[in-house]
Amino acid sequence: MRNILFFDSYCILCNKSVDILMMIDKKGILQFAPLNGEEANKYKINVNYKEIDSIIYLSNGSTFIKSKAILKLLEDLYSSSLIGWKIKFLGKFAIVVLKLTPNIISDLVYDYIAKKRLSWFGVNNKCRLPNDSEKSKILL
Repeated sequence: MRNILFFDSYCILCNKSVDILMMIDKKGILQFAPLNGEEANKYKINVNYKEIDSIIYLSNGSTFIKSKAILKLLEDLYSSSLIGWKIKFLGKFAIVVLKLTPNIISDLVYDYIAKKRLSWFGVNNKCRLPNDSEKSKILL
């Protein structure tokens, strides 16, 4: 099964997060796709990408949103043995914090950041297109 992170390709914070995740994902377990793209349509992720204010993470056939998506993404990513110990430590710490935090609170924090992300970080004028090194990772 594939692990696909669906993201708002117009959001600068989301794009920078994808850049970081691609850099960390040495094992190549993740792929990325815009919420408003053909890949999202293929998986029946029919959302108004301007209103969802959430990433959607598809992991081994299960779908996760908001803070649950982040938790599952971190669990999948940091189970890899190919990342450095410092990054693995930070990831494990984030996983523990998310697991100890009640879902309603972590989703409230997620929703607040999602609501402010475009004003804090800005918006791209056009959808992100993959460069040559990203073509196997970013699905359109």
